[in-house]
Amino acid sequence: MAMLAMQVANIIGRKFFESPVVGTVELTRMLLAVVVFLGLAYSEDLGDHITIDIIYVRLGRRMRAAFNVFANVLSAAVVGLMAYQLTDYTRFTRNTGEETGILEWPIWPFVLVAAFGSAVFALAITSKLVLRALGEPVEADAPQSIGEVSGPEI
Repeated sequence: MAMLAMQVANIIGRKFFESPVVGTVELTRMLLAVVVFLGLAYSEDLGDHITIDIIYVRLGRRMRAAFNVFANVLSAAVVGLMAYQLTDYTRFTRNTGEETGILEWPIWPFVLVAAFGSAVFALAITSKLVLRALGEPVEADAPQSIGEVSGPEI
């Protein structure tokens, strides 16, 4: 809502007063990164990430289970690497003093939040993998049959 209000104020200021809100684009970009990265783990927990299940729903139960494990291992590795790289980039931007162009805010806090969000996302994926290994049910699995859909309908 804050980003929306800022955009509306920027548009009104630009159109009616010829004075846009300074730094709106920069701040929106930074806040959007925060919103996206902090929402990844929550979306994983709900099972709301986009899936293409044309083949998946036609697989047998064992093949779906094997596919889920493979996907979790690969995803955890990639997202874990992403978290590591973002942590490294946080150090770099902090040491170099990199700032936004107009507001001159340091960008490292935003990158740190992205690194944190990625790490929590990797942990959420890993927790599903551990639950599967222990034989526990994972509530937010991909659809098990044609026509079964999780998440919001579009």
